[in-house]
Amino acid sequence: MKYNSAPYLFQEENFNRGRERMPPGLGLGPIAEMFGNLCRTYKEKMEEENSLFKMKLHIDPSDGVELYSYEELNAMTNNFNKANEIQETLFGKLYRGLVNGKTEVLIKTWEFILPPQRVFNDHPTRFINEIEMLTGGDQHSTLMKLKGFCFQTVLAVVYDEKPTKFLSGDDLSVENFGLDKRLYVATQFAKLVVWMHERHISCGFIRLDKVMFDEDFNIKVFDFGFIAHFSEADNKYAIVDVALSIDAYEVYDGIRTKKADVYVFGVLLADVFTINAQGNIGSRFVWLVGTVQGGDKKVVDKALVQVGHEDLANSLNSLIVACMKVKPNERPNMKGVLACLLGLLKQRKRGLNTMGAQGLQILLRDE
Repeated sequence: MKYNSAPYLFQEENFNRGRERMPPGLGLGPIAEMFGNLCRTYKEKMEEENSLFKMKLHIDPSDGVELYSYEELNAMTNNFNKANEIQETLFGKLYRGLVNGKTEVLIKTWEFILPPQRVFNDHPTRFINEIEMLTGGDQHSTLMKLKGFCFQTVLAVVYDEKPTKFLSGDDLSVENFGLDKRLYVATQFAKLVVWMHERHISCGFIRLDKVMFDEDFNIKVFDFGFIAHFSEADNKYAIVDVALSIDAYEVYDGIRTKKADVYVFGVLLADVFTINAQGNIGSRFVWLVGTVQGGDKKVVDKALVQVGHEDLANSLNSLIVACMKVKPNERPNMKGVLACLLGLLKQRKRGLNTMGAQGLQILLRDE
């Protein structure tokens, strides 16, 4: 199937939604003109002989992944009906759908909305890198199973998964999602990031609300900040007073590394072990940075800490602080982080609540 430039054209629905995102007092005209110029630039790039899709998107038919048309996605989602929409993702939406009217699937799209930002340029890269990660053998159990994809009119992937529960709302309460369950979920996240690093893939940031889980709290991650092949420049860093993104400091210079992933994993850990993880992201992150890099370094929510669990909370706090060190070479690697979480999980099963500061330091050493 031949691609076209339609994914880059500004659709009327998104245009209307974009008006709500404009800064107060800024007229629609300048933004619309700017976005129009951006779309024309994308269109020209797509039509170049050495375009991104022609060069990079190579899927082996033996992987069993299908190339869907826009009409087929429309049929799956009842024309992307609002009733089929499950939630917004980091860069688009997640829909439930039916293939041939009977097989349940999930469809994730990448959208282009106002205001114009560099993030739109990265959509094709995110799209392609996710497809490449989800094809081939040896897939991680926490990843979605890819059924197919589409880049005709929309950028979308089709997951061979049924919608289950999502980590949000009442599911995040202390009663439903206690300390032991959170430790189990955190360990699954760590195993996934280690798996990605072994394949030279950076995950970027992961949001707790972009995850499905079953009744036993086995997770399926369906959204990532930026899947990319990482750089080995782990020791470069930039000093800033307050981070404005949940990415690591060095990412400001375009450097995405294994240690940058460790930093954002620390942010994810903080979300897992606090109650109001779905509050205002910006203010929460400013609080988190202040806490781990100058405050009392106590991140784990007190509501989760029962009598006798104080040492476990201290161990988790120490792990979060270690992951979020400003200098990348002072952070542990992900194998060390995973070893810590597995150690804590093992201790909990024995009825213990800590492995001690010395044990943490041993496990956090770079291998």
